[in-house]
Amino acid sequence: MAVKPPFTSVVLGEDYHTSQIYSTGVEFAMVGRVGKKWKQATTFVFCKDFLHDAIWAMLHKRPVAIYDFRYSPPGAKPAKEPKKGTTEWYDWSSLNQQFGLGDDGKLRVDIPIHMARTALLFRDTNLKGLVGKKRFHDHRIGALDFLHQVDEQMGFSPTEIHQVKGTKGNPPTWLVIGDKRWMHAPTLLSLYSILIRVGYYHNPGGEFMRTLEMMKDGEVGISNGDDEYGSGAAGCNDTSYVGQAWKGIQVILKHGIKVFHDEMIENYPDDVRTSVLHDTYGIVNFTKKRPEKRMPRWYRKSLWK
Repeated sequence: MAVKPPFTSVVLGEDYHTSQIYSTGVEFAMVGRVGKKWKQATTFVFCKDFLHDAIWAMLHKRPVAIYDFRYSPPGAKPAKEPKKGTTEWYDWSSLNQQFGLGDDGKLRVDIPIHMARTALLFRDTNLKGLVGKKRFHDHRIGALDFLHQVDEQMGFSPTEIHQVKGTKGNPPTWLVIGDKRWMHAPTLLSLYSILIRVGYYHNPGGEFMRTLEMMKDGEVGISNGDDEYGSGAAGCNDTSYVGQAWKGIQVILKHGIKVFHDEMIENYPDDVRTSVLHDTYGIVNFTKKRPEKRMPRWYRKSLWK
């Protein structure tokens, strides 16, 4: 007898336009836990790198705004005005325009992101209606099996996947709850989001490394025509991403969280501009060693043999 999947209520928020290269496919949003209720904390995004931008904002209590994405955590304070005409001044001006100051001089704040676990909403904008929802949720068991194997390899607590209630008229959605340590560094959160997308194609009972290899080689996933994504769909480049990130993925799977600084906040340096954090601290550019100058600890020779 089949076991019914867990269902969970999530208070969904209003999404807004962000500048992204994708317009359809799978999306993520960060989640908060307020008054014992799960609540959407950020707009849904196709690009996974916005997720670690929001975590940086939570850790430093500073707002972020990039490519029309914005997030202002509780406790955020407006920055002092830098010298006019500098790059820092234009960044400061953009933030003030996007968030606006209230009569009390405080920034508008968003729902705080849940930091006790890694909590993400995951949905497919191409699949709607009863048939689409069934097709999406049928992938849950395979994704769980895949992610549990990765969690065990990393020494993390097992991921949970709940079907979100009340999505009538909206794309089918999961609430993915993983170990807190998936947020320990921007690269780990970037990797986790790719692993969720790869796990979507995993056959239960198979070895997770074999599924990763098949994704790298284009044997599963969108490039193989296994799902109804258009060429402009988020996830359509995962074969390329996994291939480019292969060495970095192997380093992390072998050495785990020890690759990064012991203190989480040290992996989200406050002196790195949002554009640099967004563009270079994900799993692909981690593998290309683009953050090496600022984060030499991540690239100790003993790890990259």
